[in-house]
Amino acid sequence: ERLFDLSAAFLDQRPAEGAILDDLRTRRKVPEQADFRAWRAQLREAYRAIEPVNDWWHLPGGQMLRVVITPNAEGGVTYLFDDLSEHLALEGRYNSLIRIQGETLDGLAEAVAVFGSDGRLNLYNHAFLALWSLDARALGEKPHVDAVAAMCRPLHGETSAFARIRHAVTAIGPREAVALRLERPDGRVLDGATQPLPDGGTMVTFRDVTDSVKMQRVLEERAEALEAADRLKNAFV
Repeated sequence: ERLFDLSAAFLDQRPAEGAILDDLRTRRKVPEQADFRAWRAQLREAYRAIEPVNDWWHLPGGQMLRVVITPNAEGGVTYLFDDLSEHLALEGRYNSLIRIQGETLDGLAEAVAVFGSDGRLNLYNHAFLALWSLDARALGEKPHVDAVAAMCRPLHGETSAFARIRHAVTAIGPREAVALRLERPDGRVLDGATQPLPDGGTMVTFRDVTDSVKMQRVLEERAEALEAADRLKNAFV
């Protein structure tokens, strides 16, 4: 009665199914049909069916109904209407949010990976794939952080950095942000960080600082060379 905004007086008259469908059609409470009579006749096939009939009704107002028509053993049918409009709207907004998050992550220069509270990879960006030479298909099954570490091991070697990352991702007690530096065998230097998320997940980021570290080391070596030259000059004098 509430779902279709039917009056109690109308229902008390015990109207036929056709009369109810005609009333709903007049008030645009059934799906738009090019041939309404053929559609109504198709519904009546459920009276002769053996198994329940499942259908979806997309109403003009935007409602989405899941309809199950079950034939009764003693004759007749039972209609079950489940209004999934809000559920589907929430699912659509959730999927849109995930898509926006993914596009936002892909726009970042930093390599980003987001792990869930179960330790499995939920999100990542293209920079993460490129930094660790990973295949997106290998990450499609949401691998555990241990599996991700194993995939990255050819490039990071046997360092303790991923052990700290794993502990940050899978820790049960109080969690804190972790900052670390990782020097790979190929000469690249990465600044990594983990950030606990409100939902129990963990965001892991990597930033390539190879050029700045090399420049810093060159300046330090130059400063040390100048200091050594100065000491040598003073000793000579």
